[in-house]
Amino acid sequence: MFTRQVCRRLHEEHEAALALCARLEASLAAGRSDAALMRAAAAALAGEVERHFAFEEAELFPRLAAAGEGDLAELLREEHVTVRDAAGRFIALVRENSFNNELRVVVWSWPSGWLRTRRRRSCRCSPRSTICWKRRRTMSSLPLTRRSDLRPLAARDLGAVAAIDAALTGRSRGAYFERRLAAAKRDPERHLQIAVEEDGRLAGFMLGRALEGEFGRSEPAVRLEAFGVVAAAQGRGLGAALARAFEQEAARRGMCEIRTTALWRERSLLGFFDRAGFSLASAYVLDCALANAPLGGAREQPLEPAAPPADPNDYGTPRAGDFEALARDRIEVGLLRESDIEGVARVDRRHAGRDRRGYLCRTLREALDDSAVRVSLAARIDDAIAGFVMARVDYGDFGRAEPVAVIDTIGVDPLRLREGIGRALLSQLFMNLAGLGVERVETVVAPGDLDLMGFFCGAGFSPSERLAFLKKL
Repeated sequence: MFTRQVCRRLHEEHEAALALCARLEASLAAGRSDAALMRAAAAALAGEVERHFAFEEAELFPRLAAAGEGDLAELLREEHVTVRDAAGRFIALVRENSFNNELRVVVWSWPSGWLRTRRRRSCRCSPRSTICWKRRRTMSSLPLTRRSDLRPLAARDLGAVAAIDAALTGRSRGAYFERRLAAAKRDPERHLQIAVEEDGRLAGFMLGRALEGEFGRSEPAVRLEAFGVVAAAQGRGLGAALARAFEQEAARRGMCEIRTTALWRERSLLGFFDRAGFSLASAYVLDCALANAPLGGAREQPLEPAAPPADPNDYGTPRAGDFEALARDRIEVGLLRESDIEGVARVDRRHAGRDRRGYLCRTLREALDDSAVRVSLAARIDDAIAGFVMARVDYGDFGRAEPVAVIDTIGVDPLRLREGIGRALLSQLFMNLAGLGVERVETVVAPGDLDLMGFFCGAGFSPSERLAFLKKL
């Protein structure tokens, strides 16, 4: 039979270990590495898992079994195994003086119920009262005792990913995720998709896509497009673990940075980016509401209004009419085709000064296959490509609720500047998008590209409520 002092001693040891672990978890979550606190936590854990657990397993668990609670004793043994594993890894890291991010993974993988400090009244010194105390402690911790594993996202995860996202956002984006997973299967090197599981069930995901030349960039980067963690698993470091795995895989593939965007009002998301080490990017996110755009609608003005005749009695000179030629009427603009790649590469090479055929081929294929709707256009003069715009319409990038068109690349043959080709491309693009029910168009411009900035501003673009973020690898 146990005595009150034995129960009290067990309780005090357990509470002391929990308090140290809670302090350590808070310190790591805040980005601090307190060596003294880590050593104290390691020493407390060593005592907890060696002496304290050994006493429970030798003295307490047999009494539980004798009292008819053998299943409870077995569940507690399993809990001890999980705690020993995490504590052993933590103690080994502390002894190696590895006060780095790896410690966060270990600490955040501890069973949350075991770390949770719960105030309990002193139990009576009988096997039955000890059983009741153990039952309350175990029943509160068992649902939160999880084993997490990181792995590549797979096609079989589609339903779970869509369900997690729908629960978090309140809307279904199943078609968007289906396209992203299918695109990754066709071109795995261009897509980076990570999953985290808890007890064999998908608990979170992170999706990204390689950037090679979009928005005029030359350095390899990856764009973080979507991620989420199931609500019941939030607060256990799964998002941070996903971000670290995403960064490591991006670096392994030779990417120099991670880019993404978020609305300035999304405080929780901005906080996550801040903790993950992102900073505000220098690039400008511009967007245009099609309803108010000066191109593609009733507000569009003709390129060169017809001049009135000098003599009012001169009926031979053309007069201004109701059907003056708009930019898109004077230049042939049509959907971009796969056969246009040579002309597109020629225009891009003249503009960029280097051959980006590989990037253009992949982007064109993606524009034709991966976008929800084909909207990329080419301008032709004398059956030759004079300009192009690569754009996509998707229903889900960066958590957007509404369909938004994104302009990735626009180019005009430098030999045909000032002929209204860029204006004709945007005019036709805007008109097509309005017919599809798309309300906004978005793009990104580098801070030093004043000519491109002026072109887009003249087409009705203005600073977006979305902010661009960057993390160097």
